[in-house]
Amino acid sequence: MLKLIFGLCLLSITAANPERRKVFHVAMNRTQSLRAKLIRFNIIYRSSFLQSSSTLFMAEYITHQTFRENRLEEFVAQQRLNAMSQSGQAVIDRQPLVDYYDDFYLGEIKLGTPPQSFTVVMDTGSSNLWVIDAKCESQDCLGQPVSEYSKHQFDTSASTTYQKSNQPFLLIYGSGSCKGVIGYDVLDLAGLKYASQGLGVATQIASVFGSQPIDGILGLGWPDLAQGQVVPPMQNMLSQLDQPIFTVYMSRLEASFCRHPVLPADAPVDGGRITFGGFDKDNCRDEINYVPLTSRTYWQFKLDDFVMGDFRAMTNYQVITDTGTSWIGCPTDVFNAMVKNTNAKLSPLIGQWIVQCDTYYPDMIFKIGGIEYHIPAYEYVLDLGLPAGDCVLAAFPMVGTGNNPKFILGDVFIRQYCNVHDIGQGRIGFARSTVEGTTYTPPSTQPTSPTTPTTTSGGFMATTATLVLAAPTRNETSSQVFQVSMRKSPSFREKLIRENRLVEFVAEQERQRVEQIGSQSAVNPQPFKDYYDDFYLGQISLGTPRTLSFFFPLLSQLFTVVMDTGSSNLWVIDSSCTSQDCYGQPSSGWAKTRFYTSRSSTFESTNETFVLRYGSGSCRGKIAYDVLNMAGMSYAHQGIGVATSIASVFGKQPMDGILGLGWPALAENGVTPPVQNMLNQMSEPIFTVFMARHQWLSLDAVDGGVITFGGYDNVNCDSQINYVPLTSQTYWQFKLDDFAIGGYRAYNSYQVISDTGTSWIGAPSDVFYNIVSQTKAKLNADGNYLLNCNGNYPDMVFKIGGIDYYVPAYEYLLDLGYTNNYCALAIFEIKGVGLGPQFILGDVFIRQFCNIHDVGKARIGFARSINSATSSSLFVLIASAIVARILY
Repeated sequence: MLKLIFGLCLLSITAANPERRKVFHVAMNRTQSLRAKLIRFNIIYRSSFLQSSSTLFMAEYITHQTFRENRLEEFVAQQRLNAMSQSGQAVIDRQPLVDYYDDFYLGEIKLGTPPQSFTVVMDTGSSNLWVIDAKCESQDCLGQPVSEYSKHQFDTSASTTYQKSNQPFLLIYGSGSCKGVIGYDVLDLAGLKYASQGLGVATQIASVFGSQPIDGILGLGWPDLAQGQVVPPMQNMLSQLDQPIFTVYMSRLEASFCRHPVLPADAPVDGGRITFGGFDKDNCRDEINYVPLTSRTYWQFKLDDFVMGDFRAMTNYQVITDTGTSWIGCPTDVFNAMVKNTNAKLSPLIGQWIVQCDTYYPDMIFKIGGIEYHIPAYEYVLDLGLPAGDCVLAAFPMVGTGNNPKFILGDVFIRQYCNVHDIGQGRIGFARSTVEGTTYTPPSTQPTSPTTPTTTSGGFMATTATLVLAAPTRNETSSQVFQVSMRKSPSFREKLIRENRLVEFVAEQERQRVEQIGSQSAVNPQPFKDYYDDFYLGQISLGTPRTLSFFFPLLSQLFTVVMDTGSSNLWVIDSSCTSQDCYGQPSSGWAKTRFYTSRSSTFESTNETFVLRYGSGSCRGKIAYDVLNMAGMSYAHQGIGVATSIASVFGKQPMDGILGLGWPALAENGVTPPVQNMLNQMSEPIFTVFMARHQWLSLDAVDGGVITFGGYDNVNCDSQINYVPLTSQTYWQFKLDDFAIGGYRAYNSYQVISDTGTSWIGAPSDVFYNIVSQTKAKLNADGNYLLNCNGNYPDMVFKIGGIDYYVPAYEYLLDLGYTNNYCALAIFEIKGVGLGPQFILGDVFIRQFCNIHDVGKARIGFARSINSATSSSLFVLIASAIVARILY
């Protein structure tokens, strides 16, 4: 939920139509942007934003030059200082917000008895409500002079219905924190009332909020996104609505100060309307095209493709729509294409990409549910009062997409298309806005692209999620249970530690990562995964030998691949790749098997390229189709990536490729994952993962466990299974109720994924440093946290679906060959949780509990592993880690 927006908006409440008591409207007004205001003071600044590690968008660097005043320099520098002061502090949740320098849409709400009025951000990118406590007397809580706004504070003592709790809340943003306690009181929103709404009562807020005319935030996201296990306002009020939907309409304004900064900046202008309980027929055209959500956290769905000018992405993306973001956020390669097609130039003074205001530019085209949505240049070219006829390109790169959605469709998109949020059916719809007013007109000599979708309603639905959820068609006589044995690879990290080369290797990976920045070659940037460590490997075969004989089984091309629930594509190495990485680096001790496509009579090539970028390099080649055999199952036309170039880190590991076990929405290039193609061959649409535990140290591959396709593993897993529903059908993602270790308890819920491709447990920064504190681990020079192997350490406790799952110290202490009896703490920090899952439960967790992946019912179950290697005494595992991997 990146807050990069231009033109602050003030919402006023209009009374509901008395003849239609259950449809409620919020009329929106636009007021001043802090960024635009500072520009008017001739303050020239430079800013660049990036997303660290996985999801938190933060300022990479902010340098400033001023002409007359130093207000922006001082302001932004102070935000940086505030952010740095939060480092290492225990928090309840870290938010994916950057720095609220710009506009957002605000609405008036009332709290308490008698009611007290507040102006809050209306934000589909969050799910909590918070306001400022009257006890907070800081300048931020009262309202910084720059905001020219006296804040409304909540006097809880003056409300007869206020209920206090002792539950703290703390949200950390890029520029500071918001903290206080959870309380409950009457909420009145546009005539909707709820008697006991959970809300945060903030006793401290980030200084950037003090500089803006807001009293708090009201989130319109889903319950699983809410912090402190508080039910969001919308869910509490659904029973009062005619329909469980709300429609967001944003007006397009010719008199907007964003485009005409010479106009009075203080005059608010109409900004649009939010309609709760129905469709906004006054401002939105009748034809609504819906697509199913792929996650019920943010309003997230699948983008089929993106086109602009001569650029076409040729891949699909996960994307969110967010009223709290003004511009379009996009992957680096897409942003580079935008820059190329507009001939934009980076201003060294203000750090923004500049285009000419009076030049023709092509539409941005977003294909969603099979329909093309056109964004013309008058939406993405913004006049901010710069000299020489310069305008700003209203898009920003999302550097490193991590666990996040790849695109954020902000107000630039929403102004063109009303967003219909259907809570009841878990979908989002788009209808063309009826407003025709524009402030940017392309030269008359140039053609303009059509902006109205021509596809009729009914042909729009994306079928990926439906395909997965629906019971697969089966041949009952041939449905079976299949198993594939797994090998646990040796640890490359351990090998580097023993050879005292870990620091050198990681530095080289970082150098390669830096070289990737700015590259336009990638079709899809992948979340960082640096394969330094072990993973679980299975064997598959591909193709049909051209020469059939008695020895046919011996002629099949066999490959050893990573069995990875954190991705959804299958790729192997093409025989045409002759680099040392494709042959296998000597350090791996593994001669790789490459795919000789010419030897397969069933191989079908395409011209479709695939490129997957990792933290340490890329994997690229062509999409193709051939016969896949796995665990006794066979599929005749499996889409695969045939890689002609792979990242060097893969060359150092004993693997020939990766087989993804994730959901179709996660698959790149629209390729159906292997498991979905083989569902009709299984007795049940499930697969069970069991990982074996080993007590001995070994640099060789060892038996790793088994994956059972089509049934439950009764041999290796306890009969008691506890299921929880998935919150996203991309990764195997679900809700973690709470986390505890020793004397620390998080008192918060998190989004979490289970991932066989991650060895260690990934945790948010605040949780990670509390684990370090509880175990008294010490940071080593190579970046690992070390403990005495013989020490006594508390269990980690994960509460999922109301049940406590204990991970003892013998799982999270790893002997990697350090001297003086030191072991590594098998936890890594996820710096900034952003739009992605906050925890990754890797092999450390999965060895304790079998994971039952129920594709048919979109849920995941856990059963205690029956590991023969378990002993009552503490022992140390040999099972190394993926530290830098945030997701594949």
